[in-house]
Amino acid sequence: GETLMLKPMSYHIMFMGLKKPLSEVETVDISLKFKNAGNVPIRIKLEH
Repeated sequence: GETLMLKPMSYHIMFMGLKKPLSEVETVDISLKFKNAGNVPIRIKLEH
């Protein structure tokens, strides 16, 4: 039940092994998988 702030040089999400480059203004839809809450779909703005 805690909030976790994602930010550079701290907790963050890193995409690896992508099939195409991503632009800086792009947003992507991802799904976070939690033990109790299951899959939670979110939309994120990419920052390089």
